Amino acid sequence: MNEKKIFNNTVLSFGILYAIVTIAFIILHNPLDTEPNTKNAFISFLGFFIFIGISVLAVWYYKKQGGTISLGKAVKIGVLLGLMGGSIAAVYTYYYFTSINPEAADIALNIARQEIEKKAELTPEMIDKQMELVKKMMLPMQVGSQIFVGMFYGLIGGILGGLFFINPTEEY
Repeated sequence: MNEKKIFNNTVLSFGILYAIVTIAFIILHNPLDTEPNTKNAFISFLGFFIFIGISVLAVWYYKKQGGTISLGKAVKIGVLLGLMGGSIAAVYTYYYFTSINPEAADIALNIARQEIEKKAELTPEMIDKQMELVKKMMLPMQVGSQIFVGMFYGLIGGILGGLFFINPTEEY
């Protein structure tokens, strides 16, 4: 198999794995739970290492399949699989808030309103204006953060994978 095909298969396979794991973590981690608790903190902490591990594993797999690894290629693998996984998770998040559980958006808005009312000395009109902005930006920010976080974790995993599995260069 040529390197381009190995590269594409690696990114596709591990990007899908990344998306599945991300969606599982979204389901496990209650996004509407505003009270800090040990379970959600543990899930977030565990997720960080799993997502980076997937990127490192993708770099290892690419090298095992016969691809040559440079730091740049490892970063490219990590970022692309993070982009792919984050994008699929973003589509799921959008679908969740618009079709599966549209009431979740209302619950999140109510929680945001309560937080604004608690922390700020604002008039009811000002709070209403802020809530309009929050309502407009909530879903795009959630979707965008899925993609950004996926790429960021992929970047970190790609760097680590590149450092661990880089092909040695020949000295002349």
